[in-house]
Amino acid sequence: MINLALSIIPQIEISLGCIIAVDAAVVGEAGARAGITIRQISVDQPNEIKQAGHYAFWIRKLKPLKVIDLVELKETIVELQKLSLVKGSIEQTQSIQCRPSDAAMFINELFAILVAIAICKTGGYKVTMEKHAMHDLATTLRYSSFSPAAISAVLQAYASKQ
Repeated sequence: MINLALSIIPQIEISLGCIIAVDAAVVGEAGARAGITIRQISVDQPNEIKQAGHYAFWIRKLKPLKVIDLVELKETIVELQKLSLVKGSIEQTQSIQCRPSDAAMFINELFAILVAIAICKTGGYKVTMEKHAMHDLATTLRYSSFSPAAISAVLQAYASKQ
């Protein structure tokens, strides 16, 4: 799952204009927990939409991504230089004035949706979700409790077999 994550994250960084730190251990844990809950459902071979709901649920719950605040990073580097804990020049970060946008607070929910869509695609499903619908789903995932089955149902509503 980490390879899937690493292929999706640059899209999010470009879209939101930010830099994202990935906790690979948490991504791995989300995958492992999804595997466990998928085996617990009473379906012998759940389709990719059902699987995607479980992966999205655990990614959203465990939150493996963090947006890096470049201004805060620059300030930290300057402080470490003052303490002689970091050597070198800070000129490359002198012009950094980027704080994470409000959209970045939904980073894990957006990531969960994009991973779910990618998983659906591996099963031959095309998930067509407009930008505003994706935003609404990310917001809902952040503020409401959704089960893996509920996430799968939402994905099913936007999916068609290719």
